[in-house]
Amino acid sequence: MKDGLPLAKLAKPILEGDQVAVSFFSALKVIRSELLYTRDEGLWPKRKRGASPAMMSGSKLSATVPDGASVVFFNLYDERDLMISSEFIQIK
Repeated sequence: MKDGLPLAKLAKPILEGDQVAVSFFSALKVIRSELLYTRDEGLWPKRKRGASPAMMSGSKLSATVPDGASVVFFNLYDERDLMISSEFIQIK
């Protein structure tokens, strides 16, 4: 890895109503984050995916679950532009 620093670590996301959140730790500055989702069901490679912005407050990401989403997860990018994904949450 560049600079020898580890990737960020994300906890398991938590769903509360139409909100989803995840805590994280990063030794480097986080430059962006997003919530990925799909409304489709079936085989993963055939599902269409969408992305929406995630809010960052301290070491927590949060977002509103899009209407009709069946699965959601977060992506986080550090200042090296390296990405790490959270576990996914099955909504329905």
